[in-house]
Amino acid sequence: MKPSEECFSVTAAPGFGGAETLRPEINLKPTDTNGRPDDQIINCGYVPMVIQKMFGPLIFCDLRVRAEAKTCTWIIEVRDEGEGEWLERARIPGQTPD
Repeated sequence: MKPSEECFSVTAAPGFGGAETLRPEINLKPTDTNGRPDDQIINCGYVPMVIQKMFGPLIFCDLRVRAEAKTCTWIIEVRDEGEGEWLERARIPGQTPD
């Protein structure tokens, strides 16, 4: 297993008060195994994850993925830039059938 320093870096989050902010931005670094690129694995709890495309054409909406314990489903939402609200797009079962 690689040390965490080789997998991500923590910097001040842009747009949240600059360097004085206490909220970090986690930048995942590309990793590979035997010369083949790995998927980016993010371990989380019940805190929603927001995915923002940072580089290249900024034509992608923000995407939020959250776990709902009551129904045991992953909920995928996109941000409506006009209203600033999250709109549900999909629900995926959180567990496979027994």
